[in-house]
Amino acid sequence: MTGTPAMVRGPAAVAGAPRLDYVYRADTRSMDSLKNGFVPRYDLMSVDDLRELVRVFAGVKTLADSALGSHIRLRPTGPFNGPLMDALGKENSGASLNALDLHRHIIQANPRGPWVSADPDKACGGYAGGRSIYRIDMRYMRVVPWREAVPGAKGGRMWPHLLIDGRTVDDAKHFALHASIGATREVTFLGTIPAEWITLVA
Repeated sequence: MTGTPAMVRGPAAVAGAPRLDYVYRADTRSMDSLKNGFVPRYDLMSVDDLRELVRVFAGVKTLADSALGSHIRLRPTGPFNGPLMDALGKENSGASLNALDLHRHIIQANPRGPWVSADPDKACGGYAGGRSIYRIDMRYMRVVPWREAVPGAKGGRMWPHLLIDGRTVDDAKHFALHASIGATREVTFLGTIPAEWITLVA
């Protein structure tokens, strides 16, 4: 990678937030096949859709007021499945869901949804064996308090940290969540990880 990241990480913006300059992903694909970056298996969501996803789970929008409903209607048995998405599909359910629910669903979902997972450690949660290891430059992003990133968000002590490449979700184009849930330390990008952020390291 050439040049300097547009937003170089300084001290964490949130008390207790980890410093993540880089995270890693174990993958069977070659570098040549990643010209478009790491693209989610379900990649139909636009940047505006991803912003809506963050807003709904921050509690400032309901599904009824969001364009996300079309994805759930179009793919009722796809990545938006299971009890969490069943609840999300019900009118006014957004008030009872939060960012911690979203992160738990992401980790447990099968099939995978509009996200790509990475790990703070090169061992990639035990998935490194027999796969290429890619380093992802996180210096383009920073941890932003939920209430700052999404005005009106309730926030919560157990919520995952939100990382964005802007001051708020309105001007950000990339979004990630990071939290420790049990033995899981996944960093989950909502949407594509750009190719220019990726380096083959092993």
